[in-house]
Amino acid sequence: MNRELHTRFFERLAFAVCLLGFVWLAVGAFGEEPGRPRLYNDWEITERTPLLDADGGLAAWGWARRPLMTFDRGGVPESSRPRYKEWDFYCVTSPDAYIEITLANISWAVLASVSFVDYRTKERSSNLHFGHHINELILPPDPYGRASYDKTGRRVAFGYAQGARTLEFDFPETFLVGPRMRGRIRIQDDPQHEQLATAMPFDDAGSFFYTNKMVAMPASGTIEVGDKSYAFDSARSFAVLDWGRGVWPHEFEWGWAAAAGMVDGKRLGFNIGFGDEDNSRTSGNSLVFDGILHKLGTINWTWAKDDVMQPWLFKSEDGRFEVVLEPFFDQSGALDLGKYYAKLGKAHGMVSGRIVLDNGAAVEFAGIRGFAEHAVQRW
Repeated sequence: MNRELHTRFFERLAFAVCLLGFVWLAVGAFGEEPGRPRLYNDWEITERTPLLDADGGLAAWGWARRPLMTFDRGGVPESSRPRYKEWDFYCVTSPDAYIEITLANISWAVLASVSFVDYRTKERSSNLHFGHHINELILPPDPYGRASYDKTGRRVAFGYAQGARTLEFDFPETFLVGPRMRGRIRIQDDPQHEQLATAMPFDDAGSFFYTNKMVAMPASGTIEVGDKSYAFDSARSFAVLDWGRGVWPHEFEWGWAAAAGMVDGKRLGFNIGFGDEDNSRTSGNSLVFDGILHKLGTINWTWAKDDVMQPWLFKSEDGRFEVVLEPFFDQSGALDLGKYYAKLGKAHGMVSGRIVLDNGAAVEFAGIRGFAEHAVQRW
């Protein structure tokens, strides 16, 4: 009798183990428990770690909620430096206007530029400078250092202190380039609020891309374009920082979209994109709601490449992100320097949709502003 009970016990134990194994496999194959969103937390970096290894290869391949990957451009091998690129790009969107300011070193040239869009009049203005004065350009090894350029009468300075970023710029009027453009903008950047940092390799040996995308930061300030003045109000104006460092392929294609606004009294912002990098461990897709980052998986883009003023549709494969951008302004452009070129299709618009947070809560929104772009570039 004891032997029979003993046998039944192990039969039931074996059945239970098999059942648990089946459940585990089912969850692994089909996602988390019903009603819960799928979370994309694999390859999350949670401690400060060097971006590159001793040979200049990418050591920190993944994503983080803050810029935890420490970078030293001196670690880039000599053979890769002709393809090394670095930039600090800011843009600020308000109900009435949009401005973007760039400082970049693209290895064969230095770029300092400012572009402005008046949404009310549909007027565009820009001023820029290409040069070879590499020593005049200061770009920091992390998103919290000071960046600056001061040459040929053009001055740009980006700084951070005590939870605030400041952007200052002054470009003189030139007949060939554009009107005088100057201003000062203050951006609120609470260090407790999470933002997305990603590091990914390309197929080319030794190539990588490290970026910090900071969205939905309230911005205020005043700028002047020619004889006109424009004000940005922090209650309705939001900034994006695109901070990038990397060794890039000569030719590259990407898509990028971002938007921000107030939803139910809380700040919502998202950053999504695609490109030629290896995103098998991570991607640039995430949203920030009330200071908390929610990582997203693959997002499918649907748009008309030959007409950016048609709606842009974005939908994640798991249904957590379903968003549409209805364009109201076309900022497309192209630059052809023969050996180097850039072709950009870019639309600004009103954004609406539905997102699902990590806790399963659904948030519907409408009437926030954003942009989407598709670019092909050889640089």
